[in-house]
Amino acid sequence: MKKRVFDYIKENKGSDLHEIAKAISEDEMKVLKAINDLSNEGYICLCPHVPLSINNSDSCRYMAIKKDYTEK
Repeated sequence: MKKRVFDYIKENKGSDLHEIAKAISEDEMKVLKAINDLSNEGYICLCPHVPLSINNSDSCRYMAIKKDYTEK
């Protein structure tokens, strides 16, 4: 799961939780756990926050900070 989430974020900088979960066809809570783990392990981080608006309902967006993810 973490590998799929990492790969999606790496290829789609600035994606939010909802986009990622939909793209990889997984439950948002499982994706959120993977995002939290990847962040704690130093593979991804938050992009600069985007203000909420009528077209943006999630200001938390992610980007990869390492080239590859390796299962531990």
